[in-house]
Amino acid sequence: MMKSGSVPCLYTWTWSFQLLVQYPNVRMTRGTSLAIQTEGMIRDIVRHLSTEEYPMLRRYCAETIFKCSENALTRDMVRQAGGLDPLVNMARNPKTKEDKPLLAAVTGAIWKTAISPANVERRLSSS
Repeated sequence: MMKSGSVPCLYTWTWSFQLLVQYPNVRMTRGTSLAIQTEGMIRDIVRHLSTEEYPMLRRYCAETIFKCSENALTRDMVRQAGGLDPLVNMARNPKTKEDKPLLAAVTGAIWKTAISPANVERRLSSS
């Protein structure tokens, strides 16, 4: 994907204002951990976690973090972008508990990011 130039194109699309276009783009990038790291998409994915009026977008962003957090660099990028607090806040939200796919994505993302001791220390210090 990176050789063909489609990753920068996907990155550009995630900035589009039409959320109907954003949903599939976030979903398409889930399996491309390397591309997400090199193109700096984590900041945007974390930013979309706070979009309460679009729970489907939040779910796709949490799934993306879950899928990409196998890598320590991605876990650090999520912490540095401020992604831990929105994930924990989403898990605490009663509305999230009603949406089972969203809850699964959020708890999975928290679980995967907790592999890094620095992320666990960050959460414990802010609780």
